[in-house]
Amino acid sequence: MDDIHDFLEGNKIKILYIGTRFCSTCQALFPKIEELAKNLDFVDLMRVEIDEVREVASAFQVLSAPTILVFHNKKEYFRSSRYTRMEEFSEKILALKPLTEGKNYFSDENPS
Repeated sequence: MDDIHDFLEGNKIKILYIGTRFCSTCQALFPKIEELAKNLDFVDLMRVEIDEVREVASAFQVLSAPTILVFHNKKEYFRSSRYTRMEEFSEKILALKPLTEGKNYFSDENPS
Protein backbone atom coordinates (compact mmCIF):
# COMPACT_ATOMS: atom_id res chain seq x y z
CA MET A 1 0.00 0.00 0.00
CA ASP A 2 2.93 2.35 0.61
CA ASP A 3 3.85 2.04 -3.08
CA ILE A 4 0.37 3.18 -4.04
CA HIS A 5 0.40 6.15 -1.68
CA ASP A 6 3.85 7.14 -3.00
CA PHE A 7 2.54 6.83 -6.57
CA LEU A 8 -0.32 9.24 -5.84
CA GLU A 9 2.15 11.99 -4.86
CA GLY A 10 3.08 14.67 -7.37
CA ASN A 11 1.53 17.01 -9.87
CA LYS A 12 0.71 14.59 -12.68
CA ILE A 13 -2.71 13.02 -13.20
CA LYS A 14 -2.50 9.55 -11.66
CA ILE A 15 -4.51 6.62 -13.00
CA LEU A 16 -4.77 3.71 -10.59
CA TYR A 17 -6.00 0.68 -12.53
CA ILE A 18 -7.38 -2.00 -10.22
CA GLY A 19 -8.12 -5.40 -11.71
CA THR A 20 -7.80 -9.13 -11.17
CA ARG A 21 -5.69 -11.70 -12.96
CA PHE A 22 -8.66 -13.76 -14.12
CA CYS A 23 -10.98 -10.97 -15.26
CA SER A 24 -11.26 -10.92 -19.06
CA THR A 25 -12.59 -7.34 -19.07
CA CYS A 26 -9.60 -6.27 -16.95
CA GLN A 27 -7.18 -7.89 -19.36
CA ALA A 28 -8.87 -6.39 -22.43
CA LEU A 29 -9.19 -2.84 -21.08
CA PHE A 30 -5.75 -2.35 -19.54
CA PRO A 31 -3.80 -2.10 -22.84
CA LYS A 32 -6.14 0.70 -23.95
CA ILE A 33 -5.62 2.62 -20.70
CA GLU A 34 -1.88 1.96 -20.93
CA GLU A 35 -1.74 3.35 -24.47
CA LEU A 36 -3.62 6.48 -23.43
CA ALA A 37 -1.24 7.06 -20.50
CA LYS A 38 1.83 6.58 -22.73
CA ASN A 39 0.56 9.23 -25.14
CA LEU A 40 -0.11 11.87 -22.45
CA ASP A 41 2.98 13.25 -20.74
CA PHE A 42 0.94 14.63 -17.83
CA VAL A 43 -0.39 11.17 -16.84
CA ASP A 44 1.14 8.33 -14.80
CA LEU A 45 -0.38 4.86 -14.62
CA MET A 46 -0.16 2.13 -11.98
CA ARG A 47 -1.78 -1.29 -12.20
CA VAL A 48 -2.74 -3.22 -9.08
CA GLU A 49 -4.20 -6.72 -8.97
CA ILE A 50 -6.60 -6.97 -6.02
CA ASP A 51 -6.05 -10.71 -5.78
CA GLU A 52 -2.41 -9.90 -4.92
CA VAL A 53 -2.97 -6.77 -2.78
CA ARG A 54 -6.33 -7.38 -1.11
CA GLU A 55 -6.31 -4.31 1.14
CA VAL A 56 -6.57 -2.10 -1.96
CA ALA A 57 -10.25 -3.00 -2.38
CA SER A 58 -11.22 -1.78 1.06
CA ALA A 59 -8.84 1.18 1.12
CA PHE A 60 -10.30 2.59 -2.10
CA GLN A 61 -13.84 1.18 -1.75
CA VAL A 62 -13.56 -0.96 -4.88
CA LEU A 63 -16.56 -3.24 -5.38
CA SER A 64 -15.92 -4.54 -8.90
CA ALA A 65 -13.13 -5.06 -11.38
CA PRO A 66 -11.80 -3.37 -13.27
CA THR A 67 -12.05 -0.11 -11.40
CA ILE A 68 -10.07 2.87 -12.62
CA LEU A 69 -9.41 5.67 -10.15
CA VAL A 70 -8.13 9.05 -11.33
CA PHE A 71 -6.27 11.34 -8.93
CA HIS A 72 -4.40 14.63 -8.84
CA ASN A 73 -2.41 15.55 -5.73
CA LYS A 74 -3.96 12.59 -3.87
CA LYS A 75 -7.51 13.83 -4.53
CA GLU A 76 -9.81 11.46 -6.41
CA TYR A 77 -11.49 13.25 -9.31
CA PHE A 78 -13.44 10.36 -10.81
CA ARG A 79 -13.66 6.62 -11.12
CA SER A 80 -14.92 4.17 -13.67
CA SER A 81 -15.90 0.57 -13.02
CA ARG A 82 -16.48 -2.46 -15.22
CA TYR A 83 -17.15 -1.29 -18.77
CA THR A 84 -15.32 1.93 -19.56
CA ARG A 85 -15.93 3.80 -22.78
CA MET A 86 -12.50 4.95 -23.89
CA GLU A 87 -13.70 8.06 -25.72
CA GLU A 88 -15.46 9.39 -22.61
CA PHE A 89 -12.59 8.36 -20.36
CA SER A 90 -10.05 10.14 -22.60
CA GLU A 91 -12.13 13.32 -22.59
CA LYS A 92 -12.29 13.30 -18.79
CA ILE A 93 -8.53 12.82 -18.53
CA LEU A 94 -7.86 15.66 -20.98
CA ALA A 95 -10.20 17.92 -19.00
CA LEU A 96 -7.94 17.45 -15.96
CA LYS A 97 -4.77 18.62 -17.72
CA PRO A 98 -5.13 22.25 -16.49
CA LEU A 99 -4.64 20.97 -12.93
CA THR A 100 -1.10 19.91 -13.85
CA GLU A 101 -0.45 23.43 -15.15
CA GLY A 102 -1.50 25.09 -11.90
CA LYS A 103 -4.88 26.16 -13.25
CA ASN A 104 -8.29 25.68 -11.68
CA TYR A 105 -10.24 22.61 -12.78
CA PHE A 106 -13.21 24.83 -13.63
CA SER A 107 -12.61 27.41 -16.34
CA ASP A 108 -13.80 31.01 -16.10
CA GLU A 109 -16.23 30.32 -18.91
CA ASN A 110 -18.01 27.57 -17.00
CA PRO A 111 -17.91 28.34 -13.27
CA SER A 112 -19.52 25.93 -10.84
